Amino acid sequence: MGQFYRRDGGEHMVALGASVIILSLLGIWFGRPRRLAFTLAGLSAITMIFTLGPDTTIAGINLNLPVRFIYDHVPVLSGIRVWNRFAIYVALAAALLIGMALSRLRGRQYYVGSGIAALVLVIELAIWIPSFVTGTPRNVDLWLREQPEIGAVIEMPYRYHGSNAYNAYQIGKPMATWSGTFDPPIYREYFGRLSTFPSQQSLAIIQRWGIGYVIVNRYLIEKQRPDWRTAIERYPEYTLVYEQGDYLVYRLRHGVIRE
Repeated sequence: MGQFYRRDGGEHMVALGASVIILSLLGIWFGRPRRLAFTLAGLSAITMIFTLGPDTTIAGINLNLPVRFIYDHVPVLSGIRVWNRFAIYVALAAALLIGMALSRLRGRQYYVGSGIAALVLVIELAIWIPSFVTGTPRNVDLWLREQPEIGAVIEMPYRYHGSNAYNAYQIGKPMATWSGTFDPPIYREYFGRLSTFPSQQSLAIIQRWGIGYVIVNRYLIEKQRPDWRTAIERYPEYTLVYEQGDYLVYRLRHGVIRE
């Protein structure tokens, strides 16, 4: 089972793998005379349902799952943000079932069976290598760090992500962004307006927050608003000062102070 922090938001992705599933089924088969095998199978099935969370979308249709009742009526569990972390119990049950299957082997069969199981797991893991977030600073971050002006930085499209904290460290300037478990009230209040960038609504918030530089991720913003480049030219408050690759930087007039 793997859970990786990837570029595509792998925090919400869990996969047992075909080899683990097959070996677990063998564990249920060989351990069927024992009540423990069915207990582990039941634990795995129940927690697997928990990993799906309160709802899911299939063919564009949002469906409520059994966990929805728990999420709505149990105060403590309603604070769980990533339900697939229940997968740790699925992994534990799978490991015990595999152990039960191997325990049925005797003598040389045990060593051969253990070796084959380990080899299958290693081969499957080697086939799919996760793509981790790079630790190399972006060129746009290094450029902003060298600027003498003092002013907060915001990145558009506005979103929260774990990499924001790392980027803020590289830039060395205050950033109007965040990454956390629960949305703060101010985020929920202003997110809708900032998502209209570039617009008068988003400009008013950016000015109110004392933003000096606006980083624009060209790749992401063109997905949600292809005409953003034409729209931003309507606002003289924005001055293009950097453009390289997928990133552009606009300096906000009256938004920066020289040291």
